[in-house]
Amino acid sequence: MELAARLKQLRKLSGISQAVLAEYLMCSSGTISNYENGVHSPDPETLISFANFYGVSVDYLLGRTQRNQKLIGLDQYIFGLFTVSDLLWLGENLSEEHLMNLVHLLKLFIMVARFENPTT
Repeated sequence: MELAARLKQLRKLSGISQAVLAEYLMCSSGTISNYENGVHSPDPETLISFANFYGVSVDYLLGRTQRNQKLIGLDQYIFGLFTVSDLLWLGENLSEEHLMNLVHLLKLFIMVARFENPTT
């Protein structure tokens, strides 16, 4: 789904008018209409305002992910190397074969960790 359609869908699901949204974004109803009809695209700051208003990620608005809810803790680092968000992005963008290889590798790590640290 493209940005314009997603913006319109989110507004309709929220049950608000273009006028209410325009007031929040400090613009005109015509500007909202232009965004929702794909005449113009919002600048990065406005895109962030849309995401904040609807409680979704900018990636969702841009169609880079189908998850429409923000996940808490995505900016936390794992072993100081990758953020949770990095790993989720990786999982969404790997081929099915590579993703299955990663799953098998993670299962192996879990088995080793359990072997080295057995619970009583």
